[in-house]
Amino acid sequence: MESVAANRTTSNDEARRRMLAIRGEPMFYARWDRAVFIHYEADPAALQLDVPFELDLRQGRAFVSIVAFTLSRMRPRIGGRLGEWLFKPIATHEFLNVRTYVRHRGEPGIYFLAEWLSNPLSVHLGPRTFGLPYKFGRLIYDHARVRGDIRERSRHAKDG
Repeated sequence: MESVAANRTTSNDEARRRMLAIRGEPMFYARWDRAVFIHYEADPAALQLDVPFELDLRQGRAFVSIVAFTLSRMRPRIGGRLGEWLFKPIATHEFLNVRTYVRHRGEPGIYFLAEWLSNPLSVHLGPRTFGLPYKFGRLIYDHARVRGDIRERSRHAKDG
């Protein structure tokens, strides 16, 4: 089991080095606050029909995850305080996505099946900028630290 984890770490380190070697990468910095990941096992054959990349299976099993978090302080890698100020209108919003895990050219990756954002401006800019399937959703995350539980309420809204 240790060799699997060591190989994964080596693969991740190599991918990180390649990404950082590309001029202009990473494009943005941001924080993920109060992230929650919920994983479900899925039938690989059925899931593969909806995913254009090879699934990254774990012991023959495929997984779909629901991920909820608040993205904050999104800003460009370059530009310093001015860049951060210019990004204020889209710097913070709630995210909810449904994703699965894939392999492309021998490397692990994530394929987004659906994504909802709470900031309408980000919804309009995201698909054109990143090609991701953003949709607008009224996402309200209630992080009740005193009680120790987290509640989420969302409602899908039509684009626009």
